[in-house]
Formats: sequence, C-alpha cells, structure tokens
Amino acid sequence: LENVSRHLISSVFAVPMLSMDLLKIPPHHAYLIKKWMEFYQQNKEVLNYGKIEPVFENGRIVGLKVTGKNYSSIIGVFEDMGKVVSLSNAFQEVLVLNASNQPRLMIKSPVAGECEIFNSRLEKSRKCQILPAETVELNVQIGGLVKIKNGKPK
Repeated sequence: LENVSRHLISSVFAVPMLSMDLLKIPPHHAYLIKKWMEFYQQNKEVLNYGKIEPVFENGRIVGLKVTGKNYSSIIGVFEDMGKVVSLSNAFQEVLVLNASNQPRLMIKSPVAGECEIFNSRLEKSRKCQILPAETVELNVQIGGLVKIKNGKPK
C-alpha cells in the first residue's frame, strides 16, 4: 500500500493519470486511488495555480513545494532529504507528503504549529505539536502526510 500511495503522491503534482484496468485492481488499491483523487480535488487550486519550487539536494530534485495564494503550501518529499523541511513564517497551512523511502520527516517551523498525521490510507492517525524554532522528527508512514496549521493567531 505504501508504494501505491507514493506513486499517487507523485501524480498529484501533475495531471493525475492512471493506466490500469480499474475493474481488476484489488479493493484496497481502488480505495487508495479514490482517497488520493479526493485529495487532489480538495487541493486542486494550489496544485494547479500555485508557485512551484523544486527542492534540490546535491544536484538532485528531492522534493517539490507548491505555494498558493492564501499562504497554504503542499510539499512533496520524494527522497530522504537528509535535511529539514523548513517552513516559512507566513504559512497558514502546510501539507507535507511523504513519498520518500523513510517513515519520518524532519520539520522546522519559526512559529508554533498544530499537526495531524495521516497514514498511507489518508486516515488520521494522531495529532502533535511543533514548537517554534525547534526541529522535530515526525513519524509519518511512507505514503502518508502531515498537515501543519500555524498556531499564531491570524
């Protein structure tokens, strides 16, 4: 299931295209496709019209960041970056998608934040807090994601 979710994470950063006989795939794969297509629909404005920035490490693209108009961002981590995903001071909500081969993400935020961690089936598994200026290692299942909301009042 993790590999299916990793593939679907990659597809939401482009026009999602799937080439398979949907009537012949296992039910749990169909469920994942449905959940990730719902994710795409819910975040389509940011994904389609946001500013895209590749994340480089040692000359390779290891992630993508898409920032929308309302200080919301979606960050895809495709390889174990070996470095921290740093959030900006102005974010309202950030979704960090774990398409790497490691079940963890390193996050650093300049402000406090509340987070929800979702497994590879996009089911909420737990909540957590991020403290300002601290680097936190979050256990995020491969193919899962973490939603971080800025704890600073608007």
